[in-house]
Amino acid sequence: EHERSTADGLLIAGSLFWFWIYRGHLAEAYETSRRLVAAGAHAPPAARLRALRTVIAGANYLLENAVSADAAHEGAELARELGDDRGLAFVLTFGAFGLIYTPERDLSGAREWADEALAAARRADAPAEIGRALWALQGVEAEEGNRDASLGILRQGLAMAAASQSPPLAATLHVRLGAHTR
Repeated sequence: EHERSTADGLLIAGSLFWFWIYRGHLAEAYETSRRLVAAGAHAPPAARLRALRTVIAGANYLLENAVSADAAHEGAELARELGDDRGLAFVLTFGAFGLIYTPERDLSGAREWADEALAAARRADAPAEIGRALWALQGVEAEEGNRDASLGILRQGLAMAAASQSPPLAATLHVRLGAHTR
């Protein structure tokens, strides 16, 4: 019974991620999901992946980049095991951000993850995930000082954000574009 309720909790926590984000409860989403992931080591892989997505993105948004990158390793394994290209794209994208912005700045690892995220997002035919993966690639290019490549990728990401009808993604990419053109 306990394992069933933990699995249900993992699925619910993963499902509520964007709800929590849009309502300003990011820390709650992150902490709740982290506790559930820790308690659900033997939960079904799909439930665990769902909550890990919240942990990975939440850690990223809360600037706990090392946690994001570490959790992305497990999330990527689970997504590959499940054949979940959309999930793989999500965890690798946010994991790439973790690698970009850790003090160690693993830009080659971030590029590898962002490239794989983009390929997975394209296989899943998921415009929002394609846009997010392009955002991660743009971050690598920007950190490497490749302004023109960064700007070109950012524009591709904006096109995907428009195709996905994702106002939050579009807004984020527009902010990045504004910073680029100054």
